[in-house]
Amino acid sequence: MSAISVPYTFDAFTLIQSAQVNANFQALVTAANGAPNNLAFGAGAPSTLVNEGATYYNTSTTPYTQYVQHSGAWEATGQAVSGALLASNNLSDVASASAALSNLAGAPLHSPTFTGTPSAPTPSTSDSSTKLATTAYVKANGAPTATASSLGLVQPDGSSITISAGVISAAGYPSLSNNSLLANTSGGTGVATGTTLTALLDSIFGTTQGAVLYRGASVWSELAPGTAGQILQTGGASANPSWTSNGIVTFGSGAPSTLVGDGVLYFDTANSYRLYVQHSGAWQAATV
Repeated sequence: MSAISVPYTFDAFTLIQSAQVNANFQALVTAANGAPNNLAFGAGAPSTLVNEGATYYNTSTTPYTQYVQHSGAWEATGQAVSGALLASNNLSDVASASAALSNLAGAPLHSPTFTGTPSAPTPSTSDSSTKLATTAYVKANGAPTATASSLGLVQPDGSSITISAGVISAAGYPSLSNNSLLANTSGGTGVATGTTLTALLDSIFGTTQGAVLYRGASVWSELAPGTAGQILQTGGASANPSWTSNGIVTFGSGAPSTLVGDGVLYFDTANSYRLYVQHSGAWQAATV
């Protein structure tokens, strides 16, 4: 037999894409010889003549080799079709592509739902088209397999976090008392635990009594305690507070001797409340 090319041969995609498979099939054959054809399958090349335009698939080859009866003889068309797409040996009653796919136990062409273990060609790693991305493609492009361990997640008690169905377990978080915070006050990297605001501030600024917390230009800061008798003085907006001795009033018996700070007022109760003012690092008797 010699291979021929005939105008009315068809492939599997003609079968599954046509909206009227049976009508198209009959039209192709009728256009060739004016009479309906037969469609048959068999193991080995065809031998028995049927009628002009009949189509035969040899199931002993992979894929199936297609033959057409032409001029009183079977001729190989040079086309081959996957046997999976021609699983039914009677397509004469197929009215549409959807029915053909249903007969072949296939998924619909529009919004298919696959079962089993479907596979697809793996695109190249540089592909950015709308092709299906297989798991091999995703892994080849560096997508990590996220686990609690790979993400460095641990529970506050140091045990491993579990991830189940995308939910991170919080079983290891402690139950906090009222007005407590979850913080690390160890002085280094460590597990967060329940702590009080006082303990957290002590860890940051220290435990010196008399210190004052204030907001600096960029961070919260601590003003160390001043000397006894000093008063806290504001520098206004955009300035830090400070300790000052200006305006301090003290009393004593006899002339003052201990320097306190410039601006301090001193009344001598033994000499009719004589007034002294500390100025330029020395006590000066005020003239009234």
